[in-house]
Amino acid sequence: MKTLRSLLMALALLALMAFPALADDHNCDDYESQAAAQEELRNDPSDPNGLDGDEDGIACENNPAPTDMDPVSVEDIEDPVDDIEGDDMAEEDLQGDNTQDDVDDDQHEGESPE
Repeated sequence: MKTLRSLLMALALLALMAFPALADDHNCDDYESQAAAQEELRNDPSDPNGLDGDEDGIACENNPAPTDMDPVSVEDIEDPVDDIEGDDMAEEDLQGDNTQDDVDDDQHEGESPE
């Protein structure tokens, strides 16, 4: 019997390692309150766990109090590009208007004529 239990535990552990997404999956029953679920939705507004089934920005509306009924919106999702440092490039650099002549001119600036 002990061997069977050990085997089952090993298989369960193997399954969790093989399918890590299943181990991280949460649903409304995993949260003690609606506010706790709403906090999770605020942390990841893309809602990979489906806490906001009707997509109104409010997670687990049937969970008990305390509640937080302030909806999360798509605008609350941070743009990863905004987090990149040095994104204050000149407009012409972003538009790609520089030609090879411009690059050559920039490289030769400051050189004295021979």
